[in-house]
Amino acid sequence: ERYCLIMGNMNKAQNIYYFTTANDDTKTCGTPSEVVGVLDDKSCFISTAAFGSDMAPEVQSFRDFRNEFLLTNSFGKAFVNFYYQFSPPVADFISSSELLKSLTRMVLSPVLFFAKIALQFGRLVSVLSLLVLIILLSQMSKFLFRQKKYLVIFVLLLGVQLKAEVETKTFTIQHPGAKEGLKRINKDGSYIYNLEHDLKNESSHIRLGQASQPEISIVIQSTDAAGNVTGENTLFFEDFYENASKLIISYDYEWFPWVDKAMLGLQFGVGIMYADGQGRLKISQGGVNPVAEEKYSFLTVPLNFGAVYRLQMTPQPWIAPYVAGGGTYVGLAEKREDKSTPNFTGGLGFYAAGGALLNLSKINTEDAFDLNSEYGIGNLWFSIEYRITEVNTDAFTFQNRYVNGGISFDF
Repeated sequence: ERYCLIMGNMNKAQNIYYFTTANDDTKTCGTPSEVVGVLDDKSCFISTAAFGSDMAPEVQSFRDFRNEFLLTNSFGKAFVNFYYQFSPPVADFISSSELLKSLTRMVLSPVLFFAKIALQFGRLVSVLSLLVLIILLSQMSKFLFRQKKYLVIFVLLLGVQLKAEVETKTFTIQHPGAKEGLKRINKDGSYIYNLEHDLKNESSHIRLGQASQPEISIVIQSTDAAGNVTGENTLFFEDFYENASKLIISYDYEWFPWVDKAMLGLQFGVGIMYADGQGRLKISQGGVNPVAEEKYSFLTVPLNFGAVYRLQMTPQPWIAPYVAGGGTYVGLAEKREDKSTPNFTGGLGFYAAGGALLNLSKINTEDAFDLNSEYGIGNLWFSIEYRITEVNTDAFTFQNRYVNGGISFDF
């Protein structure tokens, strides 16, 4: 919408007077700029899944076609809204298989051809080119149906065979008294208890630390007040979230199938970092995109899966060093205050960690025994850890080396 202002003066008595208008409408009238965030314009779901990256030139062609031909009319906007609502699950399904990616690229090829022709030569030439392409495809399909053997070979190559296996499972149920240390029941009916608790095979960790926010940038095509393109500006995460918090909260769950004088197991973890800031206007002033009033919230969520090795010789040592490492997926989400749907992106990488657990249960053995008997907590630890996380994708980089600490317990 285009807005025009009439300016006036107001004195200390709240009287408004002396209204003024300028002869030049450009000084008193204007159209609010579109506001963007750091993850805006990265949502071409199905084409991204098919071509492997939202930075692929094919995906950029679809994005340009959307901006120039679909978002400029009500029918196109309705189609884009429908596409954004229903395409994410389809894209997830396509990205799980290389065969589906290849088939999707084949299906999208005529659409990509049409989009490129439309961007280069306009709508009329693109429609004529599409008609020629449809005629060629129809002739090819007629040939395949006439030559049945080629059609059969084509179908067999694309066939997928599904197999189902039935697994049998056995379940072991412990006696209820095992929680209090019951080891066995003798033939005469006497119960034998062990007051020394064994090593636990599960552990939870809650930690706090300070990490760096992701390195991510966006190229904004700047415009003037009339909507004419004036150039491109590259803005970074810090431009949108200047005072972003570096606090990261993480939770790790560990399961140890191998427990003896040392503990070897699997580690599952999740962390979260939060930042809030403001968007930027596309209309530039002096080559700079000004800060907008619209507020944004940004979440960084690392998801980890790996192995952990803990050197714990006895059930209750004073200190237990450990190392861990594996793969990580860092997800990014950005939510604008006046829009219900956030923007998402993410990338795969690796993590490595090393640290030590200091046993708080050794300070008071009676409380430690009660924790174990009543709640099943073997040891209560204070943990200190040094962690490395690295993710490098086309969309962003997340490289962190930081120290964190917190509370851990075995159960």
